[in-house]
Amino acid sequence: MYNADDAMLARLKTEFKGKSISFGFNPGADLRILETEKFSFTYKGEAYVLDLKLERHDKLNAAAASAAAIALGLYMDNVKKGLLAFTPMPMRMERLHKNGVEFILDCYNANPASMQNALEILGREISRPRVAVLGDMKELGETSKEYHRLAARHVLDNGVEYAFLAGPEMKYAYEKLKDAPGVKAFYAPTPQGWTRDLSAVLKKGGACLVKASRSMNFENILKEI
Repeated sequence: MYNADDAMLARLKTEFKGKSISFGFNPGADLRILETEKFSFTYKGEAYVLDLKLERHDKLNAAAASAAAIALGLYMDNVKKGLLAFTPMPMRMERLHKNGVEFILDCYNANPASMQNALEILGREISRPRVAVLGDMKELGETSKEYHRLAARHVLDNGVEYAFLAGPEMKYAYEKLKDAPGVKAFYAPTPQGWTRDLSAVLKKGGACLVKASRSMNFENILKEI
């Protein structure tokens, strides 16, 4: 079982001679995800549509789970029932509504790819202002500075009006944002340094992404605002 959207893994289609099943948006995938609002895919010439609205990354996760179930011999009816019964884990793109603000709580973990994805989702939110509350991405080693600066680029690319940053590594993102037009950036070593400012901004409503590595404990911010 492999992700056909990954250029390196896609080579398995011709190079691997054993049994396999691929998934992804790639037209050549065995289980091909369709570009529709609901989660839908084709497999062996049949189309399946489930009453699930998922972000792009979660469609890939659902497709991977479906492919694994098929590889284990489950019938498609069982696959569909399992997907429809799934309950996402807390703090993984969890949607919360508090005091007129739409929160996206995604602080179970953070890495460069998930940071970019979360900011792109925030950028599609209709509610304004768009607020990004971001903490360090841990365990990036010598690439940490580069990836935190890249996070600042994603903040700008996705129309974020306010960025609240905390942690020693997020200081690199702040250096890129502090004088950038279109966004007002706040930085402190810990969230307590800007919690009052965040509360004041959120009185306007809007959409707020809370994103950081697990060790930053950013879920506690919601208790303080």
